Amino acid sequence: TVEQEEAERLEQQRIENERQAAELSRQRAEIEAREAYLQMYLAKVQKTEAKQNDDNRTAGAALVDLKPIEKKYVFAQHLLLKKHSYQTKNEKRIAVLKQMLALEQTEELNKIFGPKQYITTLINLGIEHILLGKYKQADTYLQESIQRSEQNKLPVLTGSIHNYLINQINLGSYQKGIDIYNSHKKLFENSRSKHAIRVYLCYCYLFLGRED
Repeated sequence: TVEQEEAERLEQQRIENERQAAELSRQRAEIEAREAYLQMYLAKVQKTEAKQNDDNRTAGAALVDLKPIEKKYVFAQHLLLKKHSYQTKNEKRIAVLKQMLALEQTEELNKIFGPKQYITTLINLGIEHILLGKYKQADTYLQESIQRSEQNKLPVLTGSIHNYLINQINLGSYQKGIDIYNSHKKLFENSRSKHAIRVYLCYCYLFLGRED
């Protein structure tokens, strides 16, 4: 009937309006996250990061509920947390990154990002723990980032190996650091960090009293 057709048309219009509103909110959240990243990077360049508080989080332009993990809100939650990860440091940042890690294991985000985002967050957690001197916890996260890459047949990120090797020096596991480098040396052949990683490799040999 005409009434049924009109009702169906209005329902389709409602669904489309919701889709457009959700897309607009997503775009705004992406912009906010990028802006927060640029502000963090600028603070590092200007060497003002140390003067900042551990927590400089601001509310999102779009209201996002961070309490329940509901499917329709997962992506929006992740974008807001991504922004907050750039606005925090130390224990505050670790708490945010752990929330991100939990969301990245959901079916919805796994479909969007695959395992790559999860691996990146593991690396960031490892780095943040190194900065706090929590080397054993850092080792766990960095080791898992390597294992996840290998399990998913993805190239191991240089950031995983670089920070993992550095952390072996922190832990006094110098031979393990050498072994890590030797098993992944091809990864650094064309990397910008190849010279830095070789310096850390030299430290491993020096602390072992070896000249090779």
